[in-house]
Amino acid sequence: SMSSMSSSSMSCSLIIFMLALIFFHSTEYLLSRVVHARGELLLSFPYLVAMSLALVEFTVESFLLTSYKKRVLSLVSTLGITMVLFGELMRKAAIIHAQKAFTLQVQTRKRQEHALITTGIYRYVRHPAYLGWTVWAVGTQFLLGNLICIPLFYHLAMKFFQERIPVEENLLASFFGEQWHAYRKKTPTYLPGIP
Repeated sequence: SMSSMSSSSMSCSLIIFMLALIFFHSTEYLLSRVVHARGELLLSFPYLVAMSLALVEFTVESFLLTSYKKRVLSLVSTLGITMVLFGELMRKAAIIHAQKAFTLQVQTRKRQEHALITTGIYRYVRHPAYLGWTVWAVGTQFLLGNLICIPLFYHLAMKFFQERIPVEENLLASFFGEQWHAYRKKTPTYLPGIP
């Protein structure tokens, strides 16, 4: 029947979303344990609010606008799964390749083992972990068919990185000088508004 079909596609999207969240955060934690010998979780208050809003939008639309939600999911959930996988792979490739050079907090002073990473995925993308996270986060909203949260997540991610990246890049310039400037000039971020 039509209603069981729509509820199964909605349930499937929700299950994949929850699995994506669990996988993302558990692997982030494990990688920080392996690389830095301390586990860190990337869970800020704004992030938790945004993910809560995503669940509210999904739930309200699923119950009140069932046929609309089913139609939206049929159009965008596969794109969402693709984005989640691509973003996850890009971010984890960046973290694994950078090893100790990758930290969740912006480093304000150069540590002894701090090196400028310009190989691997960093050869093609400046800040691949940020691009990967952005694609992953927005992808979770396509996966859920959340037409309100898709632009909201995108806007919040861009706002966050448009503030964070210049601060981080000024520090990288002071740590690595001409090596940084040459790398920055030839390697794009692919994040809108961040040349």
